[in-house]
Amino acid sequence: MNSMTLKKLIESEVRSVLAEDYMRGITDFALSQVASEASESLKRHLRRHIQQVAQDPVRQRDMLAAASIVLKELEVEMKELLEDKLAKFVRSV
Repeated sequence: MNSMTLKKLIESEVRSVLAEDYMRGITDFALSQVASEASESLKRHLRRHIQQVAQDPVRQRDMLAAASIVLKELEVEMKELLEDKLAKFVRSV
């Protein structure tokens, strides 16, 4: 068996495992975690930017509160997008 055939066989096996996990709902937690980590990373970046731009503490607080709301919405959207892409991927297996 050549290395290309072996590689395809291993990829097929991994896709099957992913499809099984997806069908059992195991990937839901992982997708939630990925979306949450991305949102937190963006929040840290925005916090630094807001602190540089808004010198007034009240303005900073208001901007950070607004950023939290927007990022929570974005987190939900990211998770839904990941779920959609994963579902399409699994259907193509």
